[in-house]
Amino acid sequence: MPEPALPTTTVPQYVGPGQTSNRMTRVLTILQAEPERLWHSREIAELLGDVTPVTTCRQLTRWTKKGMIKRLRTGRYAAVAPETPPLA
Repeated sequence: MPEPALPTTTVPQYVGPGQTSNRMTRVLTILQAEPERLWHSREIAELLGDVTPVTTCRQLTRWTKKGMIKRLRTGRYAAVAPETPPLA
């Protein structure tokens, strides 16, 4: 079965410093839907449908450095586990 075609250009979504883009919200929703799964960057790009694989990798790298998601191994990403408050 052939892989789905991905766009050759990305629709820019710059929203300004300190703000979360719609794309970031969509990625978090995807990762949090199956928190134990290791998502490949290409799978994420396919689900988004409006971004090239190269741009997806760049964005995932940026968001990993900011601590918004985690990279578990090359090309594999997952949601950051929510912090649980300490028991009193």
